Amino acid sequence: LGIGLVPITIQVRAGAPEFVWMAHREPVFGAKRRDRARIARALGIGADDIRRDLPMQSVSTGNPFLFVPIASAGALARCAPNGAGLRAIFASDRELLPVHMFVPPDSPGAPVRARMFAPHTDGIPEDPATGSAAAPLACASNAWSNGESPGETR
Repeated sequence: LGIGLVPITIQVRAGAPEFVWMAHREPVFGAKRRDRARIARALGIGADDIRRDLPMQSVSTGNPFLFVPIASAGALARCAPNGAGLRAIFASDRELLPVHMFVPPDSPGAPVRARMFAPHTDGIPEDPATGSAAAPLACASNAWSNGESPGETR
């Protein structure tokens, strides 16, 4: 992947690993997308299934993803990994990114629901728990919840 060494720290309790911490780079916020209907069609859902209060945006802490905020768990479940449709939402092969859909938590401490599609970039139809998307999503969520809106809109 070309991101180099990734420092990790392993917390051990009673001689067994309890938790693993992974260091990531500082987040890089890319362009925000406005083409909600086009992205929705590529995911097999309606434009109203994509939230309007959060941006659709590329964010990276080593590997970039296009993050798409989904309105409900039901809409997230209806998303489908259509390689040709996903490829078509990017202007060129150089700009292709895996697409990470997420449903923000509805209360503090509640889990984030997410899915990641990459049939158009890596031949991976779906990876529902990709760790390399967790860090940039956390960075983006923190920025958005603090009213920050880094990145340009296109």
